[in-house]
Amino acid sequence: MVSVHAHAEGVRYLDMSCRCSEPPFYYKDYESKDIGVDPNDPKFGEVSMDLCRSCDKLWLKYHIEWDGYSRSGRWYRGEVTPEQAEGITPQKAAELLKMAEWHFKGGSYYKSGGIRVQGGASLF
Repeated sequence: MVSVHAHAEGVRYLDMSCRCSEPPFYYKDYESKDIGVDPNDPKFGEVSMDLCRSCDKLWLKYHIEWDGYSRSGRWYRGEVTPEQAEGITPQKAAELLKMAEWHFKGGSYYKSGGIRVQGGASLF
C-alpha cells in the first residue's frame, strides 16, 4: 500500500509549485503502486496510485491503450486525498476521475505530455 507521509502537526503539505503539479511528469518523482485493471473498461484500463516523493500528494492514474491502433494511448491523472485512496479499486478509480473538479490528461492520442483540464475525465 502507498503510504502517506505527514509533516509537522499531521498537516499534509500541499505545494502547488511542486513538480508533480505540472507536466511533464517524471516517474522517478513518485513511489508508485499498481492498483489493477478496470474490468468495466472495454479496453481494460490500468490503474495506479502515485505518491509524490517531494510533497506527499497522492495521484490516481488511469491508462488506456487500444492494441493495434497507433496513437491510441491515453492517460488521466487526478489528485486524491488519503481518505479517497484508502481501499481504492480500479472501478472506484474510474468514478473518482470522472467526478474530479480538474485533472491532467496526456498520451499519444492527445499528442501531449500532459495538459490540465477542468472537470471530470471522459475515460472512454
